[in-house]
Amino acid sequence: MKIAVAQIDTTVGDFAGNSRKILELGRRAETRGRDLVLFPELAVCGYPPRDLVERRAFIAESERAAARIARATGRGALALRLAASATRAPGPAPVFNAARSRRAAAGSSPRTASDCCPTYDVFDEGRYIEPGRPPARAAAVAAQRIGVTICEDIWNDKTFWKHPLYPTDPVGT
Repeated sequence: MKIAVAQIDTTVGDFAGNSRKILELGRRAETRGRDLVLFPELAVCGYPPRDLVERRAFIAESERAAARIARATGRGALALRLAASATRAPGPAPVFNAARSRRAAAGSSPRTASDCCPTYDVFDEGRYIEPGRPPARAAAVAAQRIGVTICEDIWNDKTFWKHPLYPTDPVGT
């Protein structure tokens, strides 16, 4: 499996601009024979979205942009990170920091949501983002199973920290 890491500079709320960057680098990686392209956390909506995730229109546009990206991509898989709502029911919905593959963004497989939401120092994800349940799922890419982690999901290793910050270890689960 060949993987590309696309480190892009996103702008919060610039769904069209962020989508252009994702598609451009996704296509470039695909022409270079990459099976998977990884993008930064919340690349679709821009980071950090803060209070904007409380607006249903912002979440809806994030999901629409991810679907447009999925429809516009080729055979290669993209791991998109976006703010996503858990439900379409009226009223406030929990918001997740989620990763979706190209296929998942098109609606054919589930997303993977971050389990560990940092709330310390400059981070306030615990205020805006719900932890994902269940922990991350593996996905098939290029006939191999991979797990996608988001942010601190990979940092909560009990063999590294004397006092882990979170009660769960999504990677160890």
